[in-house]
Amino acid sequence: MIPVFPNILFIILIAILTGYLTFLTTKGNLTDNRKKGTWKKFTSRGKKVFIVLLLILLTLISQEWNNIKSSKLKELQIKRERSKRDSIIEKRISYATDSISKKYYENIATAFSKQEFELDTLNETIIKLRTNSIDIAKQQASPVLILDSKALKLKQKTNNISKYSLNIKIRDAGATNFNIKCKTLSRYTDDFYSLNVVDIFPKGMRMAKDSEWKTGFTSINLTNNLEIKSIYLNIIGTYTTLDGLKSYKINDIYEYRISDSTFAMPKNDYQEELKTLFKEIPDNGYLKKAKLSKEYN
Repeated sequence: MIPVFPNILFIILIAILTGYLTFLTTKGNLTDNRKKGTWKKFTSRGKKVFIVLLLILLTLISQEWNNIKSSKLKELQIKRERSKRDSIIEKRISYATDSISKKYYENIATAFSKQEFELDTLNETIIKLRTNSIDIAKQQASPVLILDSKALKLKQKTNNISKYSLNIKIRDAGATNFNIKCKTLSRYTDDFYSLNVVDIFPKGMRMAKDSEWKTGFTSINLTNNLEIKSIYLNIIGTYTTLDGLKSYKINDIYEYRISDSTFAMPKNDYQEELKTLFKEIPDNGYLKKAKLSKEYN
């Protein structure tokens, strides 16, 4: 493969040839009309001028070809970087409540952590080791998905890529048939946003009552000059009880603040505005300018 040369090399070569051409044309005759034949009429200096002109022409042609090839290589590199970036954009972000609600969720998490569970990795299910007649009776209750204050943890950050662990809990009853999307909306400085949609449950997933599902996600900053201030999460979809007889809807909004790693559920009026914003931002992984009417504090 022929390499691409810096344009400055062609400029230097043309400058040298032009200077030499100027020197040749000012030092004597270029032709001798006493001789016959077109080529023979050129003096030694005239032949040198002809060769220098030919070299300048070839240099200009080579420069144009080099510029065209350089542009094509840059376009190809941009396409490759964009394709690579799009393929790794996967976000599964979760949130919890403000300082008062956090304590409530932490108490719930502590109480249920005393239960014993076993993860069946082959069938992707979570099995409770000890059951009794009371547990079986309570399976008729409504299952509730919970993202408590400890659900989200930053595991690793390298340049613009951040890796998180995500812990989702089910309370009161078991659940299955998860048809839930996790819409992640990244808020950058200067009111830019980007939206992505990911699945947070594998197909055929079954969760026993009071069990947990541990997964993870990767967050990537799409720019080099803007910072991500917050990541909004919209968990939306449906799920059923283990027997499939009862179906439930979920449409919750959460906020994760990058600055202090807080995990909070916005106030009700702010949630409605965020739900509207989720509908307006296209799901293509690219930035779009938007503006909220107010900031959540």
